[in-house]
Amino acid sequence: MNILSHAYQKHRHSKTIAVRSNIELFICTSCGYDERVDQPARITRILSALHEHGQVTVSQLAADLDTSPMTIRRDLGDLDAQGMLRRTHGGARLPEVRSGVNTPFAVREHEHVESKARLAAAARQLLRDDELIALDSGTTCAHVARTFFDLAATVTAVSLPVAAILATADDIEVVMPGGTLRHDEGSLAGPATTAYLRSLNFDVAIISGCGTSLDRGITSRDPLEADVKRALIERATRSIVVCDRNKWGTASFIQVAELASIDVLVTDATLTASEQNLLKQHNVSVVTV
Repeated sequence: MNILSHAYQKHRHSKTIAVRSNIELFICTSCGYDERVDQPARITRILSALHEHGQVTVSQLAADLDTSPMTIRRDLGDLDAQGMLRRTHGGARLPEVRSGVNTPFAVREHEHVESKARLAAAARQLLRDDELIALDSGTTCAHVARTFFDLAATVTAVSLPVAAILATADDIEVVMPGGTLRHDEGSLAGPATTAYLRSLNFDVAIISGCGTSLDRGITSRDPLEADVKRALIERATRSIVVCDRNKWGTASFIQVAELASIDVLVTDATLTASEQNLLKQHNVSVVTV
């Protein structure tokens, strides 16, 4: 059911009052409720403003998005229920994240979007048709998956969001392991997952760590997630690590692998001459975007 039909069912007295820029606006004559068809775009702009400023107000969002305060309050309520923000009097703020606790996928999906898109495009250039590709979990790998629509390949995905993206790609055969669902990430992990992955062979694995550095290697904050990443690297002929500048030079709780065990680092971080030389000594190619 699309947003418009859903709103009409909720507000049966609604009537269309305007069509502007291909966006239909209707208003409920009994309660004043109004809605626009482009809710996903509005949600993205709300979250972008929130991550830029740390907090937002209903009045400012309503003015910026040219919609009613009631619509903004409903959107904020939905996002609060998903854990993507916390409602405050007259607005919302970013949720508090406890140390060592993974920020939910739905929140991270709207962070550093342009950086992740550039990294994804660079990683796509390293892939060929008919390859057996393993694709890690995480929002960066979700961006990589969105570049696959001109690719014909078999992709093993350990992430439900990634698999959902690939499900609409005509020439991609999607393979998924079993295992235990990690709710914050939407990924599969556990002994059943790693056992299945270790029975497969991949031409290339694309990995995204929680932190990557020369001295600590690729790291993860979750032991089950680390096992999955390790299995993907072990079973792949080539391993590509995609690392944005915010994760370079950082380390999380568990080491997945030494950087020397991978083949390509795709990053938008500014590497020092010393870092580049060390990577070269370990035969790691660097693609900088």
